[in-house]
Amino acid sequence: MLLAALTAIAASIPASAPAATGGAAPSRGAQAGYVFPVLGLHDFGMSNSRFGAGRAGHTHQGHDVMAECGTPVLAARGGLVQHSGYEVAAGNYLVIDGRGTSLDMAYMHLAEPPLLQAGDTVRTGQQLGTVGDTGSATACHLHFEIWTGPGWYEGGSPIDPLPYLLRWDRYGATRSR
Repeated sequence: MLLAALTAIAASIPASAPAATGGAAPSRGAQAGYVFPVLGLHDFGMSNSRFGAGRAGHTHQGHDVMAECGTPVLAARGGLVQHSGYEVAAGNYLVIDGRGTSLDMAYMHLAEPPLLQAGDTVRTGQQLGTVGDTGSATACHLHFEIWTGPGWYEGGSPIDPLPYLLRWDRYGATRSR
């Protein structure tokens, strides 16, 4: 029943992510210039993995894509690294300002500290790191967020990434487990 609901959500969204206005040509497996950010077996977790799920003192601002630790994490969209580092809850993380869009994408709980630093340019589909369980994670997963302009903690707002993840997953080279 959950899979049917997720499939219905994916079918109802537009072919590209919100505010996409160009950028690099789509890479293999890309759909409208985007790729699914986990390159390997994955699933979309339970209800507590969803955007808006209750957390201690706040709501979940992204979606958790469950995968084995060490699974490659890819840039869903190329752009410029805005933030790179470690935070107690997020663990090792990166935030990328999406090229040709008004969106920022955050990748959290990476297994190792990011090799990319603020100001570095990233290509769509470029490996950013691997799935981990750093920070406050209780299992191996990628916590993925999408923020509207002006950006991540710059006055923008988080939006539910699941419809976009589902759409990109349908066109990618990976499979849900």
